[in-house]
Amino acid sequence: MNHHPAAAFVLALFACLCGCGTATIGGARGFATANDELRARVATLESQNRLLTAQRDELAAKLAEEQRVREGVVGRDVLAAIPRCAGIEIDSLSGVAPADPEAPVSGFILYIRTLDGERRFVQAVGTLRVEVLQLDEPVRGEPARVVASAVVGPADLRSAYRSGFGGTHYSVELPAPASADERGRPYMIRARFEDALTGVAHDASHQTSPRRSR
Repeated sequence: MNHHPAAAFVLALFACLCGCGTATIGGARGFATANDELRARVATLESQNRLLTAQRDELAAKLAEEQRVREGVVGRDVLAAIPRCAGIEIDSLSGVAPADPEAPVSGFILYIRTLDGERRFVQAVGTLRVEVLQLDEPVRGEPARVVASAVVGPADLRSAYRSGFGGTHYSVELPAPASADERGRPYMIRARFEDALTGVAHDASHQTSPRRSR
């Protein structure tokens, strides 16, 4: 297995750290600062090395998958078990940002989930189109106008993947125009995901009514 240059540099820096015990760099404070900087650099390079290794392994897995498909090794039962996007939803926490009702509206934060046939999150590959519309009245109906929109391609969508206490989703942030700086206005969020693998498009919408500041 080939070793990445980053891994070799990490080992060199680690050896340097171990050998710094008898050195003096501008006194105790200078020594501590240099040590901290080296440790931070080592941590950064280790993280980069893990990322490069994961990317290499993923590429190898993709090549192996393509080879098995060409050879007809992958059976119908395996293909049937692969989860696929069956729909999308917009999380109810999506809306204006920041969340502080006293702060002016600076943009919109959207949390989009791609779901399989059992309504579980599944990572998907495709293009996500989102738009935020400002409504004249806090009721469902025709939107007044689009105040923010974006098209997120496959690569950027993958980078938008998030998983944490708020669940697993794709996070999309949109800047807001000056006219959107009214927290009492309702907004309609619309999303369309065009699956690159199946060619199927999935739509979702969510209406949010920002709270007025006190």
